[in-house]
Amino acid sequence: MVSCDISGTEKHVYSVRTTVDNDRLQVQWHQQGDSAGAVISFSGPEGTPDCSIGGQLDWCEAPVAGVYTFTVTLYFDDDRAHYVLGADSWSTPSSCKTLDESFFALDGPGLDGSLPAGSPGDCYRFDGRAGDELKGELTGAGSWLLGTVVNAAGERSCQFSNAVGCTLSGTGPYQFFLYEGYGSATDYHLGLVRVTRPIGCGTLRTADFGDLDATEHATGTLGPNRIACRTFTSTAGQHIVQIENTNSAYWSIRDAANAEVCSKWGSGIWCLLPADGTYTLLVENTESWGEVQFDIAVTSLTGNAGCADRTGTSWAEPATQVKLNSSLALACLPFEATPGERVEAKATPGYGWITDDTGTRICPDYDPDGCVLPGSGPYRLLAWYSAYGDPEIGMEVRSLTTPTGCPTLAPGSFGTAPTGLSTIRCRALTVPAAGSYLVRAVTEDNYERSARIYDPAGARVACDTFCTLAAGQHTLVVDDSSAFAVTFVPASAPGCATATDQGATAAGVAGTFAGAGQVDCYRLPTAAGATVSTLLPTNATAAAYPDVSYVDATGRSACYSGSSACQLTGQAPFRVLVSAREDYPTGAYQLGFQRTDGLTGCAAFPAGQLGSTTGATVSFTADRWATCLAIPAGQHATQELVAFTQTAGSGKARLSVYDNSTGATACYNSLGVTSAYLTCTLTAGHAYSAVVVGGTAPATYRVTRRDATPAGAKCSAAGATTIGSKGATGSITARDDLRCYRITAATTDSYFVGVRSHDESVHFWITDATGKQLDCIGYYMPCRVSGSTGYQVFLAGVGDTLPAAYELDTWKVASAAGLPAECPAVASAAYGFGPLEGVLDSAKPAVCLQIQARSSDTYLVATTNTEGGEDLPQPFLLSGSGTIRNCDLTTGGRQCYVNAPDGKALFIMWGGWELGRYPFRAEATCNNWGGICAGARYTATSFTPASATVGGKTTITVRGTALNAEDVVRLSANGQPAITAKTRSVSADRTTLTAEADLTTAAAGARTVTVTPGAIEADPVTLPSTLTLTLPALKSTKAPSISGTVRVGSKVTANVGSWTPAATSYTYKWMANGTAISGATGSAYPVGAAVAGKKLTVVITAKRSGHPSGTGTSAAVTVAKGTAPKATKAPAITGTAKKNATVKVAAGTWSLKPDSYAYQWRLNGVAIKGATKSSLKVTASMAGKKLTVMVTAKRAGYTDGTATTKAVTVKK
Repeated sequence: MVSCDISGTEKHVYSVRTTVDNDRLQVQWHQQGDSAGAVISFSGPEGTPDCSIGGQLDWCEAPVAGVYTFTVTLYFDDDRAHYVLGADSWSTPSSCKTLDESFFALDGPGLDGSLPAGSPGDCYRFDGRAGDELKGELTGAGSWLLGTVVNAAGERSCQFSNAVGCTLSGTGPYQFFLYEGYGSATDYHLGLVRVTRPIGCGTLRTADFGDLDATEHATGTLGPNRIACRTFTSTAGQHIVQIENTNSAYWSIRDAANAEVCSKWGSGIWCLLPADGTYTLLVENTESWGEVQFDIAVTSLTGNAGCADRTGTSWAEPATQVKLNSSLALACLPFEATPGERVEAKATPGYGWITDDTGTRICPDYDPDGCVLPGSGPYRLLAWYSAYGDPEIGMEVRSLTTPTGCPTLAPGSFGTAPTGLSTIRCRALTVPAAGSYLVRAVTEDNYERSARIYDPAGARVACDTFCTLAAGQHTLVVDDSSAFAVTFVPASAPGCATATDQGATAAGVAGTFAGAGQVDCYRLPTAAGATVSTLLPTNATAAAYPDVSYVDATGRSACYSGSSACQLTGQAPFRVLVSAREDYPTGAYQLGFQRTDGLTGCAAFPAGQLGSTTGATVSFTADRWATCLAIPAGQHATQELVAFTQTAGSGKARLSVYDNSTGATACYNSLGVTSAYLTCTLTAGHAYSAVVVGGTAPATYRVTRRDATPAGAKCSAAGATTIGSKGATGSITARDDLRCYRITAATTDSYFVGVRSHDESVHFWITDATGKQLDCIGYYMPCRVSGSTGYQVFLAGVGDTLPAAYELDTWKVASAAGLPAECPAVASAAYGFGPLEGVLDSAKPAVCLQIQARSSDTYLVATTNTEGGEDLPQPFLLSGSGTIRNCDLTTGGRQCYVNAPDGKALFIMWGGWELGRYPFRAEATCNNWGGICAGARYTATSFTPASATVGGKTTITVRGTALNAEDVVRLSANGQPAITAKTRSVSADRTTLTAEADLTTAAAGARTVTVTPGAIEADPVTLPSTLTLTLPALKSTKAPSISGTVRVGSKVTANVGSWTPAATSYTYKWMANGTAISGATGSAYPVGAAVAGKKLTVVITAKRSGHPSGTGTSAAVTVAKGTAPKATKAPAITGTAKKNATVKVAAGTWSLKPDSYAYQWRLNGVAIKGATKSSLKVTASMAGKKLTVMVTAKRAGYTDGTATTKAVTVKK
C-alpha cells in the first residue's frame, strides 16, 4: 500500500511485479480530504486488458507474469487530494492465514481483525468440497464488508456479504479474500459456518403425541445471523414442525444428501419426509441485530403413540380434555366413525383437524356444516394450542348424520317462555307437521345464539324469521357449550292477541315477559301495503323496551321497525312478534301500533309565526302516552318548523310528522327530549298528522308549527355586513321560541354567518332563497354561504338558562369585486402574518386580513390574552366557498388550513360563539412541511453595494423573494475568516433584506456573499457577484489652511492639516470662487490680480499607497487688493503757467508700474471742474493763484496710489 498527496498536474507511477501467469490483482483505492476527481490506470505487457480503478475496490487482470504499473493523475489541474492505493495477488497473496475444520462449526467464535484505509483486504485459506454451502457473519461498524471465495484454479467461486450464503465450486483448497468495499479503515468480525455437513449439531428425538420430554424439542439462543442444528431419525411420512419465535427464525430440514426437504418461516408446518433415515434440522436467526430464542419440535403424525382414549360421536358425551405441557406438543383423539359420515370436530381453545392414519388433513377446506369423512379410517382429531392460549384443549367429534344424545323438544306457544336450559350443544326438534316455525336459541340472559338447523337427512335448513320445516326430527346445533334454551313455536300456535293500528288515539297493548326466549304475538287489522309505526313510551328501558318485528301470514319478515314507519309487505294478516332484549329476560312492557297512512281522531294543529309561541297543547298520563295533531291539506306551507317544549311535568317526548296519503315520514326526532325543533318538508295539497309520544309520567307539552319558506317566513332584516361591525341582537325566551333574520345578497356574494351567545345557548341554521337548508360544520360554528340571492338565518335556544341573549354576525366576506376593503392585505404571508392586536367585543367582534394563499397551506396561529385572562378569540381562515373550518387546536395555538385553490384568502379573528370581551394578540406562522407558504419561493438574487471600505461597518442590501429576518448573510474569502452580517430589517413584501457587516478588522479584497436561509431548511445561496472590500480613504482630522497675507501681490502657503492614516504625499489645487486657478498646483501661491475680491481656497489631496486618496479643503479667504503704488519720483508740472498757455504734468516714477493714471488739477487746493487730463489751458482768472495736480496711479488688483505735484503760481 502507498499513501500520498497529489495536486495539479502531478503524475504518480507505481510498479508491481507478478510471478505467475493469469494472475488477478485485487486493487483498492481510497481517497481522503477534499473531493477531487482522480484517474488510476493500469498497464502492462502488450495484451493487458484495460483496468480503470474507480472510487472503490476493483480487480485487474495480469495475463502474463511481469511488471505492471499504476498511474495516478487528477482530472483537473487545480485539484488536490490525499489517497491510499493498495494491491495484492489472488494467486500469490502477500499473506494468507489457514482456517481449520473447527472454524466452520455452527457455534464457532469466529475471529476479529482490522483493515487500514486503502487495504486490498485480508486472505484466509481453507479446505472444502464443491457444493459445500457456507454462510458468513461479516460485520464491522459503519462499513461495507465483502468477501470473495477463490478456488484452486484462481476462479471466483462466490462472493457474499453479511448473512448471505455461498456455495463452493471447483476444487480446493479455497482462499477467502475479505475487504472493505470503499477502502475505508475498519475493524471486523468474521465467522464462517458450513451449512452442509454441519459441525456441532445436537440430536433431537421425533416427538410423539401428548406432552413433550426434553429430548423431543430443541431450545437455544441465536445471535444475529447465527445458525443452530439438530439431527433426528424418523420414518417416511407426514410430520409437523412447531416453533416458537416464528418472526425471525427460519428453519429447514435436509436429508443425508443435503437436499432440502422442507423449510419455512412459521410454525405448524407440514413436512413430508420421503424416506426413513436421518435428517438435519437447521434453525437460523435471519435478523442482523438482536438475539433470537427458539424452541422447536418435529412431530411424526403417523401412529397413535401418546393419543387419548378412543371416543364416539354422541352429542351427550363430554369433551375429552387434554392438557399439554408445551405449545409445540400435539394432542391426538382417535374416534369411532363410519366412512361417508358427516361429523363436526372442535378443539377449544386451539386449532384442530381430522386425519386418518397418515396424518394428512383429510378435510382440508373449512365447511361450517362439518366434514364428510373420506377413505376408510381409522380417524383421529389432532390439535395444538397457541403459545398464548390455554394449554388445556377440549376435543370433541359429533355426528350430524346420525346425531345422538340431543335433548328432544316439542313445539310450544306464544306468550310462554321455553324450558330445558342445557349445555349440550344440540336439540332434537320434533316437527309434527310441515309448516313455519319460529326457532331461536337463547341464553338464560336472553342473548340469541347463532344456531344451525339440519333436516332429518343432515342438510342445512335456511331460515328467515320463521323456518319452513318438513315433518320429522330436525337437529339444532350451536357452536359452544354454554347453557341455552330453544324457542320452538309454530306460526299457527295459540296466544296471538288482536291489537289496534290506531295507537295514537286508542289504548295500546301491554304484556309481561316471564323468562328468556318468550315471544309475544299481536295480530293487526292492517292491510298489505299500509305503513305502520311502533309506539313505545320514551321512558321505556330494559324489558319495557322490547324487540319488535313484523311478519306476514307465512312467517316471513314484513319489515323491521323501531319507532320509524315501515311499509308492510307480504300476505295479511300481519303479526307483531315482541321479545325481550338481551340481558333483560323478564319484565313488563307497553307499546302501540299506529298506521301512518290512515290516522283518525287527531286534534287540530294550528299554525303560528316565527317569534311567537302560539300552538297546541298535549298532555300524557301513565296509560295514555301518545297522541296526534292534524294538519289539514291546504293549511300548511311547503316547509315548516315544527317544535315542542315541555311546559309541565317530567319525562321526555318525541315527535313525527306523517303524510296521511302515503304514510311517509316528513320529519321526526328519534330520541326522547324535553324540547326540539324540526324542519319539515310538506307536499302541497296533502294532509299531515303529527304524532307525539311521551313517557308514562304525567307531562304537558306545547307544540307549534311555523312557515319556514323564504316567501312566508316572518324574518327580520340582518345587521350590518362590514366585517367587525355590530350585528343584530336579541333574546330567546323559550325553547320553542324560534327567530329568523333575512340576508339579501347577490349570487356572487359570500357571507360569514355566526352567532354569539353565553355557553353556546343559541344555535342557528341557514336556508337559501329556494328554502334549501345549507350545510354548516355545527349549529354554533360559523358558516360561509354563497351562490344565492338571499338567505334565512334561523335561531333557537338550546341552553338550560332562558332567556338567552345573542348577537348575530352576518358579514360579507367576498363579492364580485373581490375581498372586502376593510381587510388590509398582507404584503407577504410566506412565513406567516401579523401580529394582530386589539380588543374584540360586542362593539367590534372581529378583525380581518387578506393573505395570498396556496392550496394545502398550513398556519399555526399563536394567540394570547393581553390582559392575562384565559379567554381567547377564535381564528378562521376563509379560502374558497363553502363551510368555514375552524382552526384546529394544537400544541402552541391553532392550526389553520387552506382547503381551496391558490389565490387570496381571508383571515378573520372572531370573538367566537361565546359573548364576551377578548383583549388579544395573535400571530400566524407558516407550518408547512418546507416552512414556507403562499406559493412563495426562496431566492436571493443580488446585493448592493458592489464595494465597501474596511475599518468600519457597512450596510448590505440583499434582494430576492421570501427573505426572512432569520437569514444569515456571510462574507467569505479563501484564507480569511468569514464575516457574518447582522440582519437589521426585512421589507414587508420580503423582497429586500438589510444587514450590517462589521469590517473593522477585515482585510481588503474580494468577498463571496452567501445568504443562508434561517427559517427554512435549504442550501445557502451564493450570489453571482462579489463584494470588493477596499482600504479606507485618507481622512482629514485637521482641515487644511492658508497661511500668509491673502492679498494681491503677496505669496500664500497651504498648510496640509492632519490625516488618518498619515499621508505620504500631497497634491494641491488652488481655487478662486470654487474654480481652479490655472497652474496653481504648488504648495504656495503668489496671489495674482485676477483673484482679487474672490474667495481663495486650497484643496489638498492626501495620498498613501494602497489607500484611496483623501481630499480636504481649507476655509475660504477673500483676497484683498494689493498695496497701492507709491511715487518714487514725484509728479511735476511742466510748461509756463501763464494766461492762455498750456501746461502739462509729468506722472513721475512709481514703485509698481501703474496700468494707467488719473489727474485732477487744483487751484489754490480746489479742484478745477473738468480739469482731469494730463494738460491744462491756463485762463486769465487763474492768475496769481497756486496750481497743483494730484496724480492717481491705477493698477489692477491694487488700491490706487496718489501723489501731488509742487504748486506753481500762475503768472499775471
